[in-house]
Amino acid sequence: MESEPWGFESENAFVNVGMMIDCDLHPECLLSVLLEIERSVGDGSSHRDASGGYADRMIDIDLIDYGRMVYMSSRLMLPHPQAAARRFVMEPLLELEPGYRSPLA
Repeated sequence: MESEPWGFESENAFVNVGMMIDCDLHPECLLSVLLEIERSVGDGSSHRDASGGYADRMIDIDLIDYGRMVYMSSRLMLPHPQAAARRFVMEPLLELEPGYRSPLA
C-alpha cells in the first residue's frame, strides 16, 4: 500500500508492506538485525533531521508485535505504541492476520 509521509512533509510517498517471520531471536536482537538491514539498504542517514523531526529515508523497518509479547526497554516497546493509530501499519498487518488485536487491547 502507498501512503503519505507520517509526521513530516515530503514530496515522496511511502510504500508500506507487512511481513511475518518465525524467529528465535530475543526482540532486542531482532531489532538490531532490522536496524542493520536499514543501514545496509539505506544511505546511512538517520530517519531524524537536525531538529529531531522525521525525515525521508530509503527504508524504515518497524517491529510491530512479537508473539503478543508486551515488552519495554529504552530501545524497544512491544507492541509498537503507535501501531493502532497508523492506517499504513494496520492495513498490511490485518491482511497478514485478519482479526489481529494488540495484546494491550
